[in-house]
Amino acid sequence: MLCETGIAGVLALSWLFVRSLRRLRAAAKVDVTSRRWLLVGLAASVTGFAVGMLTYDAFSFIQVTFLMFISLGLGAAVLNVPPDQWETVPSPGRSAGSAEPSRPPDLALTGAAPDR
Repeated sequence: MLCETGIAGVLALSWLFVRSLRRLRAAAKVDVTSRRWLLVGLAASVTGFAVGMLTYDAFSFIQVTFLMFISLGLGAAVLNVPPDQWETVPSPGRSAGSAEPSRPPDLALTGAAPDR
């Protein structure tokens, strides 16, 4: 990568990856909406690409580079939407307003699909 972009390119890409990872991770830590998992997934995607650039020439595979920029754009768009516009979701394994863990319906006995 150093041969392709030079020192300035390596520094710029490093800054881009680190900055996006820090912003996505910080927003995911304080978010209580369903947006949290989207932020974590986007941060993992960008981090995976950045680490993968160490082992192969990522810019030679235009599809991978294209998806990385799509992920960066989605992350920027999600960060610009206020958290109050997202639905709050209960903790995993708990139904809303219940102190007991919710139990999924027994589909083998009822034969019905769960309501989603």
